[in-house]
Amino acid sequence: MCLCQDQGPSTKWPPETAALRKVGHIITMEEEERQLKALFDQQAAQGNLGQWYTDAANFLKRTGGHWWCQHPTVTRCLGEVLRHHDKSNSVQDLWAIMSAQLQGCSVCVSSYHRAQVEYEELLTAESATALLAVLRRLDKER
Repeated sequence: MCLCQDQGPSTKWPPETAALRKVGHIITMEEEERQLKALFDQQAAQGNLGQWYTDAANFLKRTGGHWWCQHPTVTRCLGEVLRHHDKSNSVQDLWAIMSAQLQGCSVCVSSYHRAQVEYEELLTAESATALLAVLRRLDKER
């Protein structure tokens, strides 16, 4: 089951620049985030989230703020890739950024803990168990 809630109709994601262009004008970060959430639902239904994870990571890196407290829905969905932490350098890089943010922001920590509860409630038992085991280990290391 998808953890992002669609806030509107599914739209095609324009993957290119930080100031995404949509029919000749620049869209806001809020619109970009809304489109990203809608695309997650669309691609999750198709069982193809690989490109979404890349787009979400790029979006969050461009924002320059705290991911868990400023973009919790996108970050929660992206957090699902952390189960692959030991197998992917790019996932390890994402965790390094998340970990640094978690160390300095209590609001990020609260959002991160809420996401863990949601993983347990919304993912299949097998998926949740695998993800939460990795998160517990990473938290201990942090």
